Amino acid sequence: MFGNPDGTFRDITYEDTKQMPVMDSIIRETLRMHAPLHSIYRAVISPISVPPSLASPSESTPYVIPKGHFIVAAPGVSAMDPRIWPDALTWSPQRWNEKEGVAQAALNQYQGDAGEQIDYGFGQISKGTESPYMPFGAGRHRCVGEAFAYLQLSVIISYIVRNFELSLVNPSFPDPNYRVSRACCCWDELIGRRWLSSLSREWFRSSPGRRLYRRLQWTLVVDA
Repeated sequence: MFGNPDGTFRDITYEDTKQMPVMDSIIRETLRMHAPLHSIYRAVISPISVPPSLASPSESTPYVIPKGHFIVAAPGVSAMDPRIWPDALTWSPQRWNEKEGVAQAALNQYQGDAGEQIDYGFGQISKGTESPYMPFGAGRHRCVGEAFAYLQLSVIISYIVRNFELSLVNPSFPDPNYRVSRACCCWDELIGRRWLSSLSREWFRSSPGRRLYRRLQWTLVVDA
């Protein structure tokens, strides 16, 4: 696709990245098995009724999540659920090429015509809240850099494949490790971080800084 008569490769263009189905499948399958998001945290602004089939199959009445509570969704769990994905623990990019397969249905729910549509700044797209595949989140706070991330991954992987020969040192690839970061909920710990400048510490000690911290205290993630 990119070869020149002299054996070299021409530069990749933006249009080229839209014509690489194998690359696209590899990226999506890798994001499925190694989800960049381990949780999505949302506040409940109005009571939500959860059907018995989801909340508790043994109960006949729906479970109601009250206003003011918080809910957490785990994209990494739904993307690896064996009840949804055939051979969920197997890295299989080919699953994204099956037109009637689970992966294509999940992708269509995530960014296709299925589900409620919304424009996040790069055209109409599904909100993605009904899909088991949500590598960049879903809803109104979905990652605005999603399209750029796919472009960036395609270009970086293409460059590596062109210029390097790769081999695994170990026969198996490491599992995702979400323990390398943790939520910082301690005020003294936050303002004591070495990477904070003295000016930043003073601002965080001010009233606006404290208000911002209270908003972020359960979502701010720092290096452990």
